[in-house]
Amino acid sequence: PGPLAAFELPAKPIHQEAIRHLCSIWRNRVDLQEEYEDAADALEQAAGLAPLALPESSIAGLDTFAFIENRLLHAAVANLVAGDAEGVLALMAKRRESFWCRRRAEFPLVWSLVDAGAQLLAMGMNIRQALKKRKWTARELVEAYTRHTEPWMVLDRSARHLESRYARCEMSAAPNEPGLEQLMTHCRKAYAETLAVLAETYSSALEQSGFEVESFAPQSHVFADRVSPLLKAGEKVAYLLVDALRFEMAAELVAGLGDEFEVTTDAAIGQLPGITPIGMAALMPGAEKGLALDKAGAGLVVQIQGQPVTTRTARMDWLKAQVETPLVICKLGEIARLTPKRKKELTEPKFIVVTSQEIDRHGEEASDEEETRLYMDEVLDKLRRGIRNLLQVGVRHIVIAADHGFIFAEGLDAGLSMDAPGGETVELHSRAWIGRGGVSADGFFRANASDLELGGPLELAFPRSIGLFKVKGGSGPYFHGGPTLQ
Repeated sequence: PGPLAAFELPAKPIHQEAIRHLCSIWRNRVDLQEEYEDAADALEQAAGLAPLALPESSIAGLDTFAFIENRLLHAAVANLVAGDAEGVLALMAKRRESFWCRRRAEFPLVWSLVDAGAQLLAMGMNIRQALKKRKWTARELVEAYTRHTEPWMVLDRSARHLESRYARCEMSAAPNEPGLEQLMTHCRKAYAETLAVLAETYSSALEQSGFEVESFAPQSHVFADRVSPLLKAGEKVAYLLVDALRFEMAAELVAGLGDEFEVTTDAAIGQLPGITPIGMAALMPGAEKGLALDKAGAGLVVQIQGQPVTTRTARMDWLKAQVETPLVICKLGEIARLTPKRKKELTEPKFIVVTSQEIDRHGEEASDEEETRLYMDEVLDKLRRGIRNLLQVGVRHIVIAADHGFIFAEGLDAGLSMDAPGGETVELHSRAWIGRGGVSADGFFRANASDLELGGPLELAFPRSIGLFKVKGGSGPYFHGGPTLQ
């Protein structure tokens, strides 16, 4: 191109290769990298290189100037919006260890955002295509989400990473804003479309299976199957009850623990309606014998063997009464930062129960969405610290379980909101109605408590697809409940 024509290059290939080799050494010598960076920036500016029209294919493997990295970022974003997720992932593989990514933190930050977007778009397309090909059973859908070689849960992890990395890009003033807002709009739309198809397919499959999923244990059997045998064997056990620890987050949590742990990650079928009081009750001893729902005063009461276990305090009292092993109950913050006093208190008991509300509380209550997304990533690190600290007090078996997952998605159609069934409403959430009577409508389906292996006289209703019931104060981008794979 014009500005480069004035530069005289040696004619012999061996001399050209010597120059390339010299520049490569210059970039890779730690003691010379700063000088290379300064020299490259000065020449780029003096020669007016940044505006040059250079084909993406001709610069994809080059490290010479910073404008190349910027140009490739712009191209990657444009290609993603145009639908070439696979091509962008291939380009990413070339740029991960580039000189400019090593020298300037803003470049790997934006590339990581682009990577999450490419993963999301590629997985979303694969899921939508797979669902169109045939009819799926509930068991096949859960297996695809949790057990495939490329499990569908990666869709939700990519969406979570995309949003948290975008928040970091905004805080760090990403280079030249290479169409990131347009990319986010495109990815959010694709994610919402995939969520809708997944939810509708899963809802239909659950209805047809009578709300049973073959080959997967129900959530209510977690304590009896995973905790009780260890306690009976006299082992020292920690039981972590993590509110809203979605399956993909759990998989990421344990992947970051390293080789010092032997880990098994299994999926259980969450107890509908997928709200905290019922999901946490399902993780208690005795839940395998049945939970019951009833109305108490103006609200819902959850029972195990006739005993109310609706609140955390009631559940912990129930747990103490059912377990013969000496136990101690604490919150995540107490084990994440283990004081000498707490360490001493946790050394003697054979059973440690840890509760965590951080993810769900921030999702439901925080006013700053970006802060919430960043905090969710931090919770995983906090859990890892707590798990490692449990080793210091002699724990050798740790069971981690969640009450429900969640969906955290911008760009969902506001028209998806619908009126609840009405009648006698005992409890209303954006994804679940519990009560008696009321109407039926195409946007949601109804079930008796007994259909869901719950005792009591109440009925439940859930939106089909990704719809939401109209609730007081409206629904934000974070919600849970109802039949979704998340």
